[in-house]
Amino acid sequence: MSSGPEIEALRLEIDAIDARIVALIGERFACTDKVGHLKCIHQLPAVDTAREVRQMARFETLAREHGVAPELIQRVFRLIVDEVVDKHKQFGASAD
Repeated sequence: MSSGPEIEALRLEIDAIDARIVALIGERFACTDKVGHLKCIHQLPAVDTAREVRQMARFETLAREHGVAPELIQRVFRLIVDEVVDKHKQFGASAD
């Protein structure tokens, strides 16, 4: 059953957007890995609670600016930040 050329074109556009999102997340993790290594070298904690609070407020603002539910964006970034923190803790553990 065909969904029509308009839907197929939109799905191709969605696929391209998804690929860019994944690429950007990869770039973000490459950058946060560098932060994690610097935290390890300078013996800084894996978690920067004050920054996390600021970032979550920033994500809420960005979500509203782009017409996206803030709760969704905060959940997405919570997953990303939690992954980053776990990795930073691993960097610290491997240095011990």
